[in-house]
Amino acid sequence: MSEYYQQIVCVSSPKYSVVIEDDGRVCYAYLLLERSIVSDVWLYNQDETPSRPPWASTGILPFLNPKEFAVDDPHFGPIRNEDDIKIECTSSDLETLMEARILINGRLAAVLKPGCKPGWSVNAKKD
Repeated sequence: MSEYYQQIVCVSSPKYSVVIEDDGRVCYAYLLLERSIVSDVWLYNQDETPSRPPWASTGILPFLNPKEFAVDDPHFGPIRNEDDIKIECTSSDLETLMEARILINGRLAAVLKPGCKPGWSVNAKKD
């Protein structure tokens, strides 16, 4: 299992940044406005995808996404290095971020928007 962590500032709206965090079990992305999380999204599981929602039984954070919510054939796997990640931020001005698009290996993986929890992930089949 690989671990990965990176924080990327949104150049078009520098008060915002995207954190990608893979703890070796599961990977999430977080949209931060300065130091506050304003959106988050599950990207993938590295551990075996559980059949039942783990939030009802384990309490181990962050949660693995269960089979009910995860696609059967994930579109991408673990992030290996910073070259695998690209963040595209769309802003109306330096203060207002519209969305941050996460690309993994050149393919759209997820979209984060301020106030949208969760965001949208290609590996999720339902909210």
